[in-house]
Amino acid sequence: MDARNLIELLEATTNPDPVNISQAEERLHQMKKIIEFAPTLLRIVMQNDLGIPIRLAGSIYLKNLITSNWQDREVEAGAPVIYSIHEQDRAIIRENIVEAIVLTPEIVRSQLAQCVNHIIKYDFPGRWTQIVDKINIYLQNPDVT
Repeated sequence: MDARNLIELLEATTNPDPVNISQAEERLHQMKKIIEFAPTLLRIVMQNDLGIPIRLAGSIYLKNLITSNWQDREVEAGAPVIYSIHEQDRAIIRENIVEAIVLTPEIVRSQLAQCVNHIIKYDFPGRWTQIVDKINIYLQNPDVT
């Protein structure tokens, strides 16, 4: 996944021109099903060298993506398959999102916390037993940030 292209699209969503916003949102919508899309969004959100508006836009898009497409869905025979985030991408997000919350500014952190809340609802404890250990590590080491 090309992070530069994704950064440009996120930046375009912060543009005051509604046409640019609409085009960028449509392109993001087209890209969301590509493997590595969601983890790339998370990596962008964690980049300290990017401006807060881009990181915030990325965190909001990631939150909406996770909220809408995290859980596996049952599909009836003959019905179209409903998109959900690929398990490989979900594993990468589970592995990195706690660290992302610790290392990002408050405005971004609040969006990521909502992601964690949603992920826990579907994946804890079955698929995400290590979250307790990850949180414990950061609670015991306040100097990580």
